Amino acid sequence: MKIFNFLIITLLKTLSYIPLGILYGISTGFYYLLYYVIGYRKKVVFENLNNSFPEKSDSEILSIAKGFYRYFADMIIEIIKSHSMNVDDFKEHVTFKNIDEINKVYDEGKSIVLLTTHYGNWEWWVYAPHFLKHKLLIVYLPLENKLFDKYMNSLRTKFGGVMLPLKETFRTVLDHHNRKEQTLTWICADQTARWNNKFWVKFLNQETSFFTGGERIAKKTNQAVYFLDVQKEGRGKYVLEFKEYSSNPKGLEDNRISIDYAKDLEKLIRKKPDYWLWSHKRWKHKRQEDLPVYE
Repeated sequence: MKIFNFLIITLLKTLSYIPLGILYGISTGFYYLLYYVIGYRKKVVFENLNNSFPEKSDSEILSIAKGFYRYFADMIIEIIKSHSMNVDDFKEHVTFKNIDEINKVYDEGKSIVLLTTHYGNWEWWVYAPHFLKHKLLIVYLPLENKLFDKYMNSLRTKFGGVMLPLKETFRTVLDHHNRKEQTLTWICADQTARWNNKFWVKFLNQETSFFTGGERIAKKTNQAVYFLDVQKEGRGKYVLEFKEYSSNPKGLEDNRISIDYAKDLEKLIRKKPDYWLWSHKRWKHKRQEDLPVYE
């Protein structure tokens, strides 16, 4: 099995040297394979879309679903291409709209918790350390396959980011804080929370649990909190903008940041729904009756 995985990764690295325009042609074929032949998680995708947008017609749901599979195929190709891309290549495809605002926070002596999402191509921000003054900590869930975990992490850290396993997040960020080392902690906060999670909010027409770890870290250390707004402006074209939630989160009521995050994420998804990860089993857990639901 290790030899097979090694050969697959070698093939992916080799494919990365093919021009992106040709790879997008492969992506089109991959879309037909995913949607029409394999039917990759179609039941999950359509269930998620129908529950999230009960006001939309069957034809509108179908259009979003097909748009999602086209985007998903493109994203896989873009991730493969990452191996051979340099800073200039990424600059052609990903624009950080107000990175100076983030660096100003560094000059003011503060660290940042950045709440991101699985929207657009969340892997193509890897060259952010080229612009950032903060040390970039990237929170992630390690893959069970060690070789593929190492391969993905090599793509994410090629410009200086540091991978941080989810279970080590609080301790590591607190350690940097105590040593007065300024960090930007990148957290994809729309993962499915555990079944016994206590924070639930009405999100996309459904009762939804969200991780509140980013908010709790920010309040514990009083780090500035930002939301990363992502706009897909064309095939392989992304614009990322940082939206400030608070520079003094200790003074906020509990769950205020998490509620704002859910609200901004829903707004982002409703604007262009094709580009969120609909194949994820986001609503597999149900709320315990004694827990409140925030609007």
